[in-house]
Amino acid sequence: MGSSKILRFYFLILVLTISGINSLFAQFQHITNYSTSEGLVQNTVMSLIQDSKNRMWFSTAEGISIYDGTGFTNYPPARPLLNSVANCFFPMDENTMLLGTNGSGLVIAKIQDFKSDYIIGNKTGKKYFANNDINAIFRDNKGRIWFCTDSGVTRWKSFNVLSKKLYKSSDIKFFTQKDGLIGTSVTSIAQIKDGTIWIGTNKGITKFKNGKFFHYTKKFGFPEIAINTLCADRNDRVWIGTGQGIFYVNKNKFYDFSKLNGIARVNVPKIFQDSGGTIWIGTENGLYRYDGVKINHYELDSHYGANIVLSIFEDNEGDIWVGTIHGVFKILSTNFKYIEGSYNLKYISEIVPDRKGDLWIASSRNVYVIKNNHLLYSKINNKISTHNIRVIYFDSENTIWLGTDKGLYNFDKREVKYYSTKNGLKDNSIISVVEDSSGILWIGTDKGISGIVLNHSRQKELIKHVNLICKKLPQQRARS
Repeated sequence: MGSSKILRFYFLILVLTISGINSLFAQFQHITNYSTSEGLVQNTVMSLIQDSKNRMWFSTAEGISIYDGTGFTNYPPARPLLNSVANCFFPMDENTMLLGTNGSGLVIAKIQDFKSDYIIGNKTGKKYFANNDINAIFRDNKGRIWFCTDSGVTRWKSFNVLSKKLYKSSDIKFFTQKDGLIGTSVTSIAQIKDGTIWIGTNKGITKFKNGKFFHYTKKFGFPEIAINTLCADRNDRVWIGTGQGIFYVNKNKFYDFSKLNGIARVNVPKIFQDSGGTIWIGTENGLYRYDGVKINHYELDSHYGANIVLSIFEDNEGDIWVGTIHGVFKILSTNFKYIEGSYNLKYISEIVPDRKGDLWIASSRNVYVIKNNHLLYSKINNKISTHNIRVIYFDSENTIWLGTDKGLYNFDKREVKYYSTKNGLKDNSIISVVEDSSGILWIGTDKGISGIVLNHSRQKELIKHVNLICKKLPQQRARS
């Protein structure tokens, strides 16, 4: 069992590079790779899912790995796991995980708290499935479970996987080419809101509605090609991954997404929609992300097989897991955008909006402004003697105050005023600035507090007020 380090950021990080926004999106900024080096049983991750205990299950070409956040538990070939290769996972309930295997039917695993999981049963043979190669498992909106096999579809109705007997003979129904399927081998199933079932096969796509099959061929705008994966999105579009690119069907009309968006016709093993509505497309040429407007292409890693995507899943925290031939990649969820710019920011102390809605950034190196998603170098930097900015503050007249490690600066109508200990400031190391309702600017320093009167009509009165307040502070003395 191996261990891995997970990096999480709970504070704002702005990552800015010379390359600009287009190439910034070429790579993910928060990504972790888990492979055999970290304890994964084998690197080819064909399927993945999260259980009720928040653990990730990975099906590889040589066994099952379960990751609990700190390390892996691996299940190589051994009884009673008749076949260690699981083509798919399906959480039947919070205590039961179903594994569709590659030739040994269905494996039923018991999920336990603080104990090892164990196999409690197998379902195999023609009594249960059209074929023991189970490629995918799907639950429809009526609670029925569909098993995609190499010899058609098997549908279970009102069936207890833990029971040794069927409740009724009609609880299991088989659909093959003889019953109307367009192809023999079924790879994926999706359902839209009106209850229509779409079935992907090795010879094309079939729609199942009101107990009848409807085939879609070239005559209806879709090529008769093998289907790898189907995904029904929240807008009732059914996305289709094939060996010849990406398609989708909307209201029975087919669209060639690859052609419409200039994407190479590569093999597409997996398409997935996350909880935010974003479509993730796994191909043999990396990962695509489509937010409904923009398409971004990602290369996950430079290692061989890292950009051959086989599986995609979103966990309970909104992180995206991507199974490849080079292990699994975890992409941390983030609401942050990376902003175009060419400056390396460090130690950001403050981000303040002005009246126009632009964002001003105080850093240990310079002052910057974010305007229209672009990072701009402020000309203010050319008028100050230090670039270690601690505070940016806009007063009631919208003039800018900068608190630095070497004093206080004020920019008023292009005039720069500088305040230091020579002008009565308690200390040159500024840590905070704020204006009160009477027109006094209070400056917090490393050695105490100072006040500057901005309201000139009440200057004498307020100077007395400032001195009185500061005198009452322990061991502090302020000068206006």
